[in-house]
Amino acid sequence: MRLLGKLLQSHKREVRRSVEASMQKMIDHYSRFSPSPLSLRQFLDFAQKTGDEKSSFLWLRQELPTRLANMMKEMNRLPDSLLVMPSTSLVTSWYRQSFEDVIAFDKNKTDPSNMERFNKVLQVIIQRHRNVVETMAHGIMEWKENCNDVQTQTEDYQDKIQYFLDRFYTSRIGIRILINQHILLFGDSSMRRPDLYGTIDANCDVQLVVEDAYNSAKFLCEQYYLGAPDLNIEVNNASDESSSQVSIIYVPSHLHHICFELFKAGYGYGLPISRLYARYLGGDLEIQSMEGYGTDAYVYLKSLSTAAVETVPVFNSTTTEQYRRPQLTGDWVVPAKQKSRQFRNPFNGHTNKH
Repeated sequence: MRLLGKLLQSHKREVRRSVEASMQKMIDHYSRFSPSPLSLRQFLDFAQKTGDEKSSFLWLRQELPTRLANMMKEMNRLPDSLLVMPSTSLVTSWYRQSFEDVIAFDKNKTDPSNMERFNKVLQVIIQRHRNVVETMAHGIMEWKENCNDVQTQTEDYQDKIQYFLDRFYTSRIGIRILINQHILLFGDSSMRRPDLYGTIDANCDVQLVVEDAYNSAKFLCEQYYLGAPDLNIEVNNASDESSSQVSIIYVPSHLHHICFELFKAGYGYGLPISRLYARYLGGDLEIQSMEGYGTDAYVYLKSLSTAAVETVPVFNSTTTEQYRRPQLTGDWVVPAKQKSRQFRNPFNGHTNKH
């Protein structure tokens, strides 16, 4: 009996290794492809005119594994001491499980039953990844606390980790919008909003979204500080001066998130995420402060839906090289950081001293 038990355990280990090796080959395979970014116009045209569930199913079962595999390969470029942290390990397991869930539909027929199962799997993935941002941040804190020499580790990896996080969170934004578009267009009809095409508003009223974000932030502020500043909005429509409204094709939940984080200034980690939301569709978020005066925030969004194209990271040899270098390559000359206190005057060939 003991011998039989040992043989069964050995067989299970061999099967597990075989499955792991097979899955790793699939990850390597899909990571060789580049994601295919879409514009808001493409999202909207599909939802309004040409879209059907079969086409979305066929495209997502290729695109989602590609995006997941690209990010999983990039995660492996992080320090081993960070990857073994409990929270970071949990995030990597979520990505691996989601990859396995989607890849299971690789050869399935496009019949109603398979497409229905696909919708349910996508809903599970959304729930599984809902706390990725917080969990990944906690993993980095765990790593810093466990480092023997925190200062050395921070100096060696800080820029690379920030480089990774910007790409990782941007990839997450893109994956979520792809999944949500499919679920809202072809899933449970009770989840759909009649004024939206999936997550996209063809006539997104910027002022209304800003006011809604303010009211959400005001509620939190009053709960914590027992008061909140007033909001004054002035609308200027440069393309139609007679109009008191500014409407664009956009994802209102993204704009709401950006404005909410600006209104509420919290612990500060929400603003970098908000900047990524703006940059995801070709925009930007800039903060400028002046002592004794205040802080101005500038949110730039693409007004043309054809120009609002996904900014999606891709894992390739250039990405790998960034992680291999001792430091990220700078593309600006910063005199204040130069080690030497001397420089050569290019006009006369002499060396001058500061």
